Amino acid sequence: MTRYDLEYTPDVKTTLEGMKLAGGAMFKGAKAPLLWAQILVTALLVPAGFMAVVLIVKILVTGSGTFAQPFWFPALFVLGGGLSFWLSNRIYVVMARAAVTSRFGRRVRISAAPDGFVFAGGQSEWRMVWADIDDVVNGRTAMAVCTGGVALPVPHAAFDTPEAAKAAFEQMTAWHREAIA
Repeated sequence: MTRYDLEYTPDVKTTLEGMKLAGGAMFKGAKAPLLWAQILVTALLVPAGFMAVVLIVKILVTGSGTFAQPFWFPALFVLGGGLSFWLSNRIYVVMARAAVTSRFGRRVRISAAPDGFVFAGGQSEWRMVWADIDDVVNGRTAMAVCTGGVALPVPHAAFDTPEAAKAAFEQMTAWHREAIA
């Protein structure tokens, strides 16, 4: 019987990747347009609001509400949009850092077997049967066991080889699919 018992110290990079994987898993299929609509609103309204604030400040400082050169409008639009997405990403980095430095997240143990998945840290553990798990997704440096929008990241580096990480992902995916069939 195949079983995976791992212990590792999580890091911000793989935790962040796990969070992004869980987010992607949550917005699959019919839910994908909702995510793209939110991205579109962020990409358009935030820069427009940023431009409006800059224009109001310019009016208050100079008394003039126009920009002499049309270059400023697209430049401010791009700057506002870039700043918005950068800030959003920074929030996820802060959340990932908080997860890794919490008392629960400093050292993690996982067990994956045909009967379920255990994610343990500190003095607590989270036990789930495969049927209660929403998805198992794989990324570049980590896989994530996703449940209710929560990512339980497992870094590929916790395994002996990249091949072992790939085999574990395939096995966990098979257990999950069998449980929800």
